[in-house]
Amino acid sequence: MVGFHTDITKQKELEQELLEQEEMMIAQSRQVAMGEMIGMIAHQWRQPITGIAMEANNLLLDVELDELNNERIVQRSKAILKQTEHLSKTIDDFRNFFRPNKDKDEVKIVDVLMEAQQIMGKSLEHHNITLSIESDERETIHTYSREMLQVFLNLIKNAQEAIEQNTQVGGRIDANVVDKGDSILITVADNGGGIEETIVNRIFEPYFSTKGKKTGTGLGLYMSKTIINKHFHGSITVRNANDGTEFTIMIPKQVDEREDHA
Repeated sequence: MVGFHTDITKQKELEQELLEQEEMMIAQSRQVAMGEMIGMIAHQWRQPITGIAMEANNLLLDVELDELNNERIVQRSKAILKQTEHLSKTIDDFRNFFRPNKDKDEVKIVDVLMEAQQIMGKSLEHHNITLSIESDERETIHTYSREMLQVFLNLIKNAQEAIEQNTQVGGRIDANVVDKGDSILITVADNGGGIEETIVNRIFEPYFSTKGKKTGTGLGLYMSKTIINKHFHGSITVRNANDGTEFTIMIPKQVDEREDHA
């Protein structure tokens, strides 16, 4: 009997250790994602900052040429305010990503996907990549929207990098959200050339990366699968299709509270 209790204790300790390792990997992956987000913020800020500097220089030039009048001041000031509003909007778009994600929200999955599109927009535009989103989702679900955002950002970023490496023109990412009644089905597909069939079954393994050690941690897709499996009680699969890669995610609308806290 003592041995039986000892085995149960060891099993619980092992399960707790595995859980802590998974959470550590998710946290590590999130730190990498935060670094990427900061890079995206800098990318999106570059244009309005340039615009503000240009308007300020125009004001100084008007002063030097003695052409400054109330109309010019109002015109230049409005242009600067417009650019600062853009900077503020960028912060609003990004700050939710850094918000702690322990609480659930009532959201539509397509809204979270569109939030990811807003964050990635300038980077995709810079690389001539179109992100198209379609949805027939009819109702909100109670879920961890910040973790879902992290998954979507990772899939879109991976698709962008694949397109940059393998597609000369016409980069495209297609996201589709389908309401299946008791679950939501999400597909994210690209035309980035696909994944070698010999390794396609390994891409969800921890620390496995197709990008090389300098550019990939090998945690992004592992983290995404862990979040979807453990936190959403759903599934994620991948296949090569239509000159690219297609990820399919299934998330149940309702989760037993006992499972949710398991």
